[in-house]
Amino acid sequence: MADCIEIGRVVRKTIFPEIKFANSEKFFDYQPVRDKKDGSIGMLFRRIRSKVATVGANEEEWWIDMKKAVKDALQKKRGTVCQAIKIALLGKLTCILLVGRDQLVANTFCLLYYFYKAEWKKDKTAVPSLEDLQKMRQSFESWKFLCDKLLSAVIGAKAFNQNCAAKKVTEFTNETDIAFILLILENNWENRDALQQQLALKETQGEAFRASKLPKTKWTSSSSESGHNPGWDHEAYQRYNELVHQELHDREHGVQVEGLYRTYRTQKDGNKRRKLQQLQMAQPVCSYISQMASNW
Repeated sequence: MADCIEIGRVVRKTIFPEIKFANSEKFFDYQPVRDKKDGSIGMLFRRIRSKVATVGANEEEWWIDMKKAVKDALQKKRGTVCQAIKIALLGKLTCILLVGRDQLVANTFCLLYYFYKAEWKKDKTAVPSLEDLQKMRQSFESWKFLCDKLLSAVIGAKAFNQNCAAKKVTEFTNETDIAFILLILENNWENRDALQQQLALKETQGEAFRASKLPKTKWTSSSSESGHNPGWDHEAYQRYNELVHQELHDREHGVQVEGLYRTYRTQKDGNKRRKLQQLQMAQPVCSYISQMASNW
């Protein structure tokens, strides 16, 4: 049990940042020494062995027992990131869309949600088109949305907040992070469009509105990898590899937008610090007023 907990921590902190998919059994083979022809054989064992404190006398037996825990931890982390990006894509979810007393209509990845009017309109105008998001650093506004709203779901909010103003995005992420975000966006974009259409119909039809089932996602099925995470089609892996190569190219040619985004985050964080300082300065005054009011 203790080993499984440690394995989960290592996968989340060390493996997932570099490896989003391990869709071949060769990644999970027992191979203590790197194969010169194919370094991916046994790669997960070698990386995890160097991070786990206790492996045991027989490494191969230990790895046979731990392989399932590694697969489950990687799938669970990937599913958590996917869900966070889906929620960010759909906007701030406020309450479930209920259709009178009828049963809620669900699709493969989530329930239909209802936005308060102000939040929905705000999010609808704020989200760039998929075509603009796919341009990555060629469009500053789209790049800003990708980083501000979605990147923290992959690398963690703490890592993002600590680095976004001090470093360029290329300095605290790798090419798999942006590629994985774009893959999830492409996979769920039709669902987002269909959901917005249904919300628009509910606005006009009121109580007469009846929800219909959302379309299937592009590459994920209702079959489960580990109980709750959808399985990915083979085409998704091919598209992911394409996006990784595109991101590598974009990292080399998007230096100017990287600098603009860093400047924007520096200014934004500076404004937050000033507001915090103002609140801290106001606290003694508020305490004095409260004390005087209690003495009246």
